[in-house]
Amino acid sequence: RIMTPTDRHYVVHNKYYIDTFAEGGYPADYVHHGIDPFWCPGDSPEYWKYFEDKGLTRKGYYLFAHRPNREKGIERTLDLATEFPNEVFVVSTSTTLPDHRIHLNRMLDEAKNRGLDNFLYIPSPMNPRYHYYRRELLRNCKASLCIWLTDTGWYVDMIGYIGLESLACGAPLIASKAVGSLSILGEEAHKHSVLYIDGLESCKYAIEHFSSYTLKGEIPGDWRPQDTVNKYMELIKKYS
Repeated sequence: RIMTPTDRHYVVHNKYYIDTFAEGGYPADYVHHGIDPFWCPGDSPEYWKYFEDKGLTRKGYYLFAHRPNREKGIERTLDLATEFPNEVFVVSTSTTLPDHRIHLNRMLDEAKNRGLDNFLYIPSPMNPRYHYYRRELLRNCKASLCIWLTDTGWYVDMIGYIGLESLACGAPLIASKAVGSLSILGEEAHKHSVLYIDGLESCKYAIEHFSSYTLKGEIPGDWRPQDTVNKYMELIKKYS
């Protein structure tokens, strides 16, 4: 027979997806993926030296660590680098797929055309210690940028696991105030661990006045891997 939406049950990683799935006739439960304790504050000079040799200083740069495409806000990051020539903006991401490389090359061309000396592309070394390097980059940024701002509006996302890894490493966020980020962090996170922005102008304001805030990166208390395991076990019992 023909399969129907109710023949399968779906598990989504953000609460707002439940409504999205329901609109299409697909029932779904919510279970997020925990953030591994590996992502934590600390200091590993042997890995930081790689970035230090590239000219970075601790807490001296804003970090964009997502795919460098328009939907993820890369063009707005270029705009910020143009607006604030005395600030450093670092893009660090792996571009393993062809479309990723297309977006990366477009980004690099645009940065060159704008003459942005303060806009740096510094990928972590692609070796078995890749995540150790990336963790050090997250630990030492001023803030991690999760600004889903495009020319046509919002790219609706959950701030991404990179944003949560940044918080776990002690790095605050400048993040789009969207349904996904609010469902995870809540309104109360504003000015504590995140500066919510609702457009390019408020993002510029956040950068301009960043030093006036006291921010500390913190993830929600139930984002441990064991919490994820417990919730999956609840679902297994519910449907078995």
